[in-house]
Amino acid sequence: MLLTTDREELAEELEALAPGFEQAIRNADAEEFFEEVEEIKFTLYDENKETRVAVFLDIEWLQQFVDDDMTNEEFVNRVLNQMEQAGAVDDSSDS
Repeated sequence: MLLTTDREELAEELEALAPGFEQAIRNADAEEFFEEVEEIKFTLYDENKETRVAVFLDIEWLQQFVDDDMTNEEFVNRVLNQMEQAGAVDDSSDS
């Protein structure tokens, strides 16, 4: 469970999670996965386990990542940008 809205901390967490997504898909049947799965919901919780925001991951991004057409960093940045648009990420680099 992630308990932060800090962009750098979220980036570190997502960078660690992304290879797990890839491994899970490769251990299954990647072709079948991408045929069957339409969306993945990523949820950010606060310290009371209340939902702060839920973001749906673009399966095309995940497929590009698994196919090595997108780096881990690019994938993470796209997810973080989507979370920022939803108001779930504090971009401390603007301070």
